[in-house]
Amino acid sequence: MNPPAMPIDHCVCFDVPFSVLKQYADARPCRYEDLRKRFNCGRGCGLCVPYIRELLRTGQTSFPVRDTNHHESDV
Repeated sequence: MNPPAMPIDHCVCFDVPFSVLKQYADARPCRYEDLRKRFNCGRGCGLCVPYIRELLRTGQTSFPVRDTNHHESDV
């Protein structure tokens, strides 16, 4: 039996916690592109992009692992 996957709660490439992105986004009107420019998230492997987009939609900062076979088009 495999152990449960660790939750996704940060950009792995740039080691930026999603909680930091949320604080930044809560303080000002913000889009994904703004976070990408400010924190570089999404500029490495790109696997954090769908999670960051969901963070902006919902405010959630920790996510279950998703299927990684699909990349966002703007990575």
